[in-house]
Amino acid sequence: MTQLPTPKKKSLWKRPWLWALLAIIIIVSSVAMLAMRSFTENKKKSLSYLEQTVTVSTGDLERTISATGSVVVDAQQPLFPAIVGTVKEVKVAVGDLVAKDQVLVTLNSSEIIAPFDGRVLSLSAFDGGSVSPAAPVAVVGYRSTHVEFMASDAEVVELEKGQEAHLSIPSINGGRESYTASVHFVDVQKTTSLNSFGGQQAVSGYLVKVSADSLPEELRNRIGLVVDVEIVTDTVSQKTRVDSSAIQYTDEDKPFVYRAPELTEEFYAQAMSAAEITDILEKVEVTVGFEGDDAVEILSGLSVDEKVLLYVPKETATSPF
Repeated sequence: MTQLPTPKKKSLWKRPWLWALLAIIIIVSSVAMLAMRSFTENKKKSLSYLEQTVTVSTGDLERTISATGSVVVDAQQPLFPAIVGTVKEVKVAVGDLVAKDQVLVTLNSSEIIAPFDGRVLSLSAFDGGSVSPAAPVAVVGYRSTHVEFMASDAEVVELEKGQEAHLSIPSINGGRESYTASVHFVDVQKTTSLNSFGGQQAVSGYLVKVSADSLPEELRNRIGLVVDVEIVTDTVSQKTRVDSSAIQYTDEDKPFVYRAPELTEEFYAQAMSAAEITDILEKVEVTVGFEGDDAVEILSGLSVDEKVLLYVPKETATSPF
């Protein structure tokens, strides 16, 4: 009896199901790798604040008070007729510079004259019109001007004559141009005046006057022009300093910072597995001195050129992972 030949076994590499299985494994592995990479990148993005650092430096610090004021004449005087009369001729216009004893308005029985060298601020008379002692014919102001604003109770205790001030005009070039000035009057009695920035609303406070001499002539002569005022109330020079935003405080109100870490892959791995990011950051207690508007003086705990984190979530915050 003739024996049938035994069929040859197919090589594993020639079996379609094996290639299909390998393809599935490769696809699943690639997807898993991409997902892991994406997951890792997202985790790193959630830690992007670790890249925001500030450097301890040496410099000046200052505290300031900011306010909004307006250009005002140093003094003004309304001019009234002595008796009822008729206007014969108006000799000036609003804005004109006038000299002392200059005739401004001629009446049928008298004249309205300038009491001092100044500028015509307002004029209600017109040729042929009637005038009476009940209403001013004109208002004349000094040629010199200043900037004034009302300070609050909290602000006035920080203000005094002679302090440096910086003026800017918000309506011109976005207020980018700054002019140096000084405080020359701080009232000691609270008064109430009409708020020129909000219609006829009454504002209570302490009147503060700032010199306007540094403003260009065309600006300091614009009565009522809105001016932003920044007054330097205190300053220190050449101190070790760091941005105020980097300072945090414990529950006991003790200041500290977090030293900026070296952002290695090893550090990121630790950060991703930590329950709190603060568990792996170096916390440095500091002693602060003078506190300026945007920076504080460091008396101890940090040295110049050290880097600290600008922002770190509070220790009680939950992990983003």
